[in-house]
Amino acid sequence: MSDPRDHLDALLPPDPGAGRTDPLPAIPAGAVPAELPKHLRDRLQEAPGPDRSAQTAGLVAAAVEWGLDNGQVAALALAHRPTREKYGSRVEREAARLLAKFRPDHQHVGRPCDRAGCPNTPRWMAEPPAEPVPVRPVESGESQVDAPVELLAGLRDGAWLDAQHFPPLTYVVPGLIRRDRCCWLDRRRLGSPGWC
Repeated sequence: MSDPRDHLDALLPPDPGAGRTDPLPAIPAGAVPAELPKHLRDRLQEAPGPDRSAQTAGLVAAAVEWGLDNGQVAALALAHRPTREKYGSRVEREAARLLAKFRPDHQHVGRPCDRAGCPNTPRWMAEPPAEPVPVRPVESGESQVDAPVELLAGLRDGAWLDAQHFPPLTYVVPGLIRRDRCCWLDRRRLGSPGWC
């Protein structure tokens, strides 16, 4: 037994747009800028990871935030190994898709977000860099100028956390309200307390 909808489809004229997808406009690839900042050079030289589409999106977003024009961003995508491996001949199309996503928030071609006064400046551009922790203790009397920097020196791990001893929680209402909690009561809204 056939579906009655099949007969209806046979009566309709063929859809001229069926199976056709309009390609995004091609962006002519420019040249990769000779002077790239370190964060873009690092992204450009990264090895393919498990999520190559995220690597591509990160590269395009960083390039747009830095103020590169669309042709330069397309050239970076073409030179980016994870992008080439993921998208093959569709690299320019994917770059155009990502540019359509990121460019409206970063209209400042030629200047990085922080210099252009962009309201969408990434936090790492707006804040001063964190002071690195020197490996040598200050008391040692050795020169700190040439000391290697250990960026994760203050990081704690699970073993450190397991070794810590915390006082037991105290409750005002046993098992329900901890001592550090309070309740606000308002005359207008009696019966609807706010917890802090």
